[in-house]
Amino acid sequence: MNFNTKKKKTKSPTSEPLYKKLIWWSGLFCICVLICCGLSTFVTPARFPLLGVFVLGFPFYLVASLFFVLLALLLRVEKSWWLLIGLLANAWAVRIYFPINLPKDNSAEDLKVLSYNVQNYMHSKDEPVYGQAISNYLADSQADIICLQEAPHHDKRYFESILPILHRAYAYTDSVEMEKSSYLNIFSKLPILSSEIVANGEFNHCAAFTLLDGQDTLYVVNCHLRSMRLTPDDKAGFSSLVHDSETLSDSDKRREGRMLISKISSASVKRAEQVDQLCEYLTRQAGKRIILCGDFNDTPISYAHNRISTFLKDCYAATATGFGRSFNSNSMLVRIDHIFCSSHFHPLSCTIDQRFLYSDHYPIICTFERKPRANE
Repeated sequence: MNFNTKKKKTKSPTSEPLYKKLIWWSGLFCICVLICCGLSTFVTPARFPLLGVFVLGFPFYLVASLFFVLLALLLRVEKSWWLLIGLLANAWAVRIYFPINLPKDNSAEDLKVLSYNVQNYMHSKDEPVYGQAISNYLADSQADIICLQEAPHHDKRYFESILPILHRAYAYTDSVEMEKSSYLNIFSKLPILSSEIVANGEFNHCAAFTLLDGQDTLYVVNCHLRSMRLTPDDKAGFSSLVHDSETLSDSDKRREGRMLISKISSASVKRAEQVDQLCEYLTRQAGKRIILCGDFNDTPISYAHNRISTFLKDCYAATATGFGRSFNSNSMLVRIDHIFCSSHFHPLSCTIDQRFLYSDHYPIICTFERKPRANE
């Protein structure tokens, strides 16, 4: 007895056209790199110095991943939903780097903090107008506390044209410096009780200032973490790699690339050591009212940012929307200036004032609502 049976045809993954396979595997590779980049922020660059270079590529890994995921979905590549799941698995890192928040009501604002790397009040420029313009901006900002990095406070120019302007708005000021290091200043409408260095390094450091905030004590930590120590020529070389790479020879590209990798890796190790010192201080200050701000010389996807976030809240990620570029020099499109706060404060807004271009950084400004004390 003959039975004619028909086999049910099923679509095999191998039946996919070659271009769809390439899209799927390329997307999978980019997403794996993206996830590894986010997870690498939990590992100190002191153990693996090249991590400091690797994490800087986060926005490029993200754009590449988005491109292949969208392409796979549009072309109906088989199992493209796996790529989408992989991308969503890294949503936490994407939100830190590019937050999206609804506007908040600022009517409860009762504390305003401004942090700004003033680049030595533009001392590279001979015209005193630069220092005066920065001072007038700060004095008119209506901030309650101003933390400055790279703010020298010894020369004649500072005493004659900068300090008098700032004293119009701020009754209290203090400064901390170390040998061969940049200057950290604070101007405050609240009384300053004391100061101490809480993380030091070869060139940069962090200082904590104790302020009297009504009946409470407020600890304001002003940070300037280790920079990459790029010279003007180094920065010009990076700009050439970004904008004029076709005009550079292969040997010039390799030389510039090796130089940048070497300096970024070395700086990331030193910065990680400072961050660990800073976290030791935050551990000792557990449960106290803290606002931490400054020039981190590191992006939101970094070991430095991740470590501080285990103690304090990132005010920009919690309230702002967008990329938030805070460094404005030599094609380096990064947010390296940050403000954090303890749970005693509710951040209402955090903005980067890109209208004010009198330094290689933009000012970052955050407004807070003080939360009631537990016994109130």
